[in-house]
Amino acid sequence: MDDEYKSLDEKNTWDVVTLPPGARKMKGKWVYDYKQDTDGTAVRYKARFVGCGYSQRTGVDYHEIWAPCPARATVRAVLAYAAAHDLELDTVDIKTAYLNGPMDTEVYVDLPEGYSGGGPDTVAKLRSALYGTRQAGRLWGEHLCATLTAAGAQRSVADPTLYLWSLPDLGRVLVLAHVDDLAILGQTRAAVDAAKATILTRDKGRDQGHAATFLGMRIVRDRERRTLTISCPGLEKGVINAFGMAEAHPAKIPLPPGTALTRTDALPLDDSGRYQELVGSLLYLAVTVRPDIAFATNALARHMSRSTEPLWRAAKGVVR
Repeated sequence: MDDEYKSLDEKNTWDVVTLPPGARKMKGKWVYDYKQDTDGTAVRYKARFVGCGYSQRTGVDYHEIWAPCPARATVRAVLAYAAAHDLELDTVDIKTAYLNGPMDTEVYVDLPEGYSGGGPDTVAKLRSALYGTRQAGRLWGEHLCATLTAAGAQRSVADPTLYLWSLPDLGRVLVLAHVDDLAILGQTRAAVDAAKATILTRDKGRDQGHAATFLGMRIVRDRERRTLTISCPGLEKGVINAFGMAEAHPAKIPLPPGTALTRTDALPLDDSGRYQELVGSLLYLAVTVRPDIAFATNALARHMSRSTEPLWRAAKGVVR
């Protein structure tokens, strides 16, 4: 929490003011999480002070909120391109990325609990896009785009999170951005280092060196063979444990031939959404790193919603 508050203070995130008459303030709160590696092991504690953006009003406290994220096809294509052409591949994590984007409207928020001062009407007038505000993702994306294009990069027309950058005498660089995680590819080590220096001069972050992980994926490269393998062992283990399958025997194929899933008129699984949660997790894995389970996951997805027939019969007074 001290580290987070220090970052907020260093970036001049807000001005401490008295709430103007007639103005509304937004609640703020602390949230806590773990930074995990690809195996699901907690490696760092995280604390974040966020604004409760659900109380913001459209057209008053925010306008546009859409922000791009890279398509999974783009991520795989970029990684495959790096492997095929034996490019240098590094990653950078921008620290408190959203705070780098200037706020575009007048927004007031409670001061952080445990660090606040002043009277009951003392609030923080945001100068930067605080985490949790509706427009924060968009404002950070605009800031990153401005930083890269000012340095000479060109935004891809195919995917707005991909930037192409030609550095004189150093070669070509590609930058793929997923919020605060950047993958930087270059023809030479000098080109990648120069690109990272330009970015980290403008925004504070962590230079994580050669890419071992990206977006929760483990990356294993064999540069002699020009191959690159991606996997999500931490997520896979998490799904297995979460749904009580830790003691199950492995299957040779995801869905045995001849398996037929059918609807019944019986009540479905409990209404807590656990089945939908399972299918969603499997869909993410299938799209990201496990195309081998795509067919089986698709079969499960067809049965996520209960049949409407029993409800229709109940409405008509028909009893089975």
